[in-house]
Amino acid sequence: MSIVISVRCYHELALYMLAREQFERANALGVSEEWQPVFHYYYGYTSFELREFQRAKREFILCLQFGSPGREPTLRYAMLAAVSRKLGEHSEAAAIERGAKLLKR
Repeated sequence: MSIVISVRCYHELALYMLAREQFERANALGVSEEWQPVFHYYYGYTSFELREFQRAKREFILCLQFGSPGREPTLRYAMLAAVSRKLGEHSEAAAIERGAKLLKR
């Protein structure tokens, strides 16, 4: 738990290179299942900020697969759609956004 919190601090301070190093270290050590959604969300967001869009997409997908707790599902889907657009996957991004709208109902 403390590893995820300290890594998140690097992310929130916009120290993305340091955050990525710490995410990689935490991932190697293992992250408990309860922290997986939060871990993958912030790792994805950090990767997005570093313009590592393939890694970001992978992490957002993992975040969604692990489900709650974590960010609002619509926010997680919005980030996945944003990274899909960055990768030029516009039809996939539109499909993700449509699916996210269904969650709001």
